[in-house]
Amino acid sequence: SELLQELLFENPQVHPLREELAQLELMRGEVFFEQGETEQSIAALSNSLEQIERLPEQSLPIQEMQAKALQVRAFVWREMGETDRARNDLERAVSLLKTLIVLVPDNSFLKNQLKTAQEQLQTLPPKASKPVEL
Repeated sequence: SELLQELLFENPQVHPLREELAQLELMRGEVFFEQGETEQSIAALSNSLEQIERLPEQSLPIQEMQAKALQVRAFVWREMGETDRARNDLERAVSLLKTLIVLVPDNSFLKNQLKTAQEQLQTLPPKASKPVEL
């Protein structure tokens, strides 16, 4: 992971490496979470999303990876008690998945992923309201 980051820093034209790094960070985030390392999981998933957002081409597989990273990070945020952050990630994932389903309406995987994200969103407590200052 660090070697890939160094290569990307030296040559930002190496977009396939950026995509590989995003995939690697997504997998690392999942593994860290399974091991109970939530802080490392959030860092890896955030790095995955950062790499995805820096890619010039947002192909369907890249957008699917982005939606998955958002959903996984939302799950970790929720486990950490950060429900507002979880909600933000899930809302982004739902929006992205709805757009992808319009583009590929027969993709049952995307539909299942959307259903899961919407269910996760519904189970979150209401958004914390900010106190009104007088």
